[in-house]
Amino acid sequence: MFVSIIISLRYNKLSSDHHTYYKRLEEDEDFIILLLYMDDILVIDSNKNQVHELKARLDREFYMKNLKLGPANKILRMQIYQDKKKRKI
Repeated sequence: MFVSIIISLRYNKLSSDHHTYYKRLEEDEDFIILLLYMDDILVIDSNKNQVHELKARLDREFYMKNLKLGPANKILRMQIYQDKKKRKI
């Protein structure tokens, strides 16, 4: 069911990783990458409004434990470091 909802929202599945979905926004070079592992989701974005829309849609369809966890600092026991000035992870 999750996959059908994500596909209906015009996300594409990354061919090299079947747990990664992406969406390029037509207006400019904005994008959203969604990583799914079991029941954990990590969203990487360049457009906050699109992320809020995605979370709201998923929350309507599924039980979402917490929509406001803030910036990710770990996933799958890996530490995430962000440099917002350089726009790098």
